[in-house]
Amino acid sequence: MRRAGAAASASYRHTVSEADVAAFATGVVHRVYGTAAMVRDMEYAARLVLLDLLEPEEEGIGAEVWCRHLAPVPVGATVELLAAVAEQDDRRLVCHVEARHHGKLAGEGRVVQVVVEAGSFPPPPRPERTGENADTQ
Repeated sequence: MRRAGAAASASYRHTVSEADVAAFATGVVHRVYGTAAMVRDMEYAARLVLLDLLEPEEEGIGAEVWCRHLAPVPVGATVELLAAVAEQDDRRLVCHVEARHHGKLAGEGRVVQVVVEAGSFPPPPRPERTGENADTQ
């Protein structure tokens, strides 16, 4: 992994949808940005920082996420996630992440990623081909 510059950061904008609301097996709890969705988006923002630092033979995996959810964000609203490098060593990148809605802090967290060899894990499944041309390559 290459060394991050002092101001290494990445941002990601996400519009809250019904799929992001707080819900469990018993149904929807609140029609606002759920903590699980916020954690997912924090991890993605931190991954955007890591992608610029990886060598071709490297891949990053999530190792730890800490999140503090501070304010609700309604469905249809946009949340901006900003990840910035907080710590780095040879195989580990730690990012501080903020989630903001209309400039107000809606959540904050810390994401730790570890760098491994790209072939360390099985590749993701290929999408299933459907339709007329499914049998042709």
